[in-house]
Amino acid sequence: MKKTLILLATAFVALVACNKEIEAPVSKDLVTSITAIAPDAKATVDGFQVQWTTGDQVALFQTSGDPVPFTLEGEGPVTNGTFSTDSPVTAPNGLAAFPAAGASFTSGKISVVIPSEFAYGTSPVPMVGVSTGGTTFNFSLACGAAEIDLKDVPPYPCNLVLTSDKNITGTLEIANYANPSNASLAPEGAGKKITVTGIPKGNARVTIPMPAGMHNISFALVAVGDGTSIVPRSNKTKANLEVISGQICNLKQIDLEEGGRAPIEKGSSGSFNPFSLYGASTWKICTEDGCKGIYVFGGGGAAAGYPAFISPKDKTWCWDSTVGNEYDNELKITISSMSSPFTGTFEWGGGADGKFWNYKWSSTAASFSPFNGTDLSAYYDRLPTGEHSISLDTNTWDVTIDNGEKPHVLVAGTYTCYDRTLTIPDECFALMFHIGNLKPQTSWNTKDIDRFLFCPLEYILVFKKKS
Repeated sequence: MKKTLILLATAFVALVACNKEIEAPVSKDLVTSITAIAPDAKATVDGFQVQWTTGDQVALFQTSGDPVPFTLEGEGPVTNGTFSTDSPVTAPNGLAAFPAAGASFTSGKISVVIPSEFAYGTSPVPMVGVSTGGTTFNFSLACGAAEIDLKDVPPYPCNLVLTSDKNITGTLEIANYANPSNASLAPEGAGKKITVTGIPKGNARVTIPMPAGMHNISFALVAVGDGTSIVPRSNKTKANLEVISGQICNLKQIDLEEGGRAPIEKGSSGSFNPFSLYGASTWKICTEDGCKGIYVFGGGGAAAGYPAFISPKDKTWCWDSTVGNEYDNELKITISSMSSPFTGTFEWGGGADGKFWNYKWSSTAASFSPFNGTDLSAYYDRLPTGEHSISLDTNTWDVTIDNGEKPHVLVAGTYTCYDRTLTIPDECFALMFHIGNLKPQTSWNTKDIDRFLFCPLEYILVFKKKS
């Protein structure tokens, strides 16, 4: 049961005189196929239009009240779709409903369900369809919706949880099919929370069906691992949200990450000759001169001495044994042009053991183990394997890789960020990959899961020329 929602205005089709229950047309013919037309009209407030899409089902009712699901033929999205069934309706009463799951017709009322949980990419906003006299059904929306835009959703699995001070889920009962906006939410089985599962990383738009009325709401992204950890910056509230049937309430875009790259400042300088890159050379992860080779900069509140530059290998209780595979890896660089920007190729390899880190969270701490198996490749698997073309702007020390990655080069020297220091040894350089903008807050816990999973900021690989 899926559908796509598009910002558009909408108005309900006046099928009969206002506030009078419809006597729906009755057909005596067997029905195996119908045409369903989604609502499409204009209003003064932003609304939305439903488009039928692959897998959508509407329920067609018989005079006995029994619903029969009809499934969209072909692929969507379409606003005018053909739905069919293998179980012919013997005595259709001229009424239909969307979504089909949980729909019923008793005592002259259609009941449809606002679910307490549904998957991202679907949005089961209830609708009622009325036959125009044959097998064509015009659908009208039976409630409103709230739309939430999310930016920079982290790569670990998240759900969006919205809570209202009023009941927002359960069975909507509709008696007046000409004006389904007058639908009422049955108190039995109703709830105040809706969960949207499978929020994708990056940017996402979520449309949540809600009954008409005034609502005080709160919502947050919750990490799937334990079902309770709220993603930093994602918890928001909205007082006096007015939901109007047939219209969509646009909430402001929620920027989970504010600001930019961590403010890393260079202090004392070491020595690095950029011309050492010319020609063909092989560089290895540096684990000499006190260098840890690989660092993650992230974690809890700065007032507690965090975030910090931490080597993943030093936190073995956060990972499985594969984390050590990364520390012998090599980067073969061939620079063919020394005029700025430098251009050439590189090849990232697994070193002597030919292996890489699997980038998956695997904690032995009981409180962190619910997140075990979380794939953090989007954070830490940043250099593509095989040969790739690169360019290096020696004015900004920014690298552009042909796969779209744009690390920043740190030449030899000491760098400071939030009173924490990182030293790149002489004759070495580092590639720093920006992970996110979740700025440190003193309320955050100074725990390893904050550093590596919830709020890492930068990922740094330090290289030394292989002799």
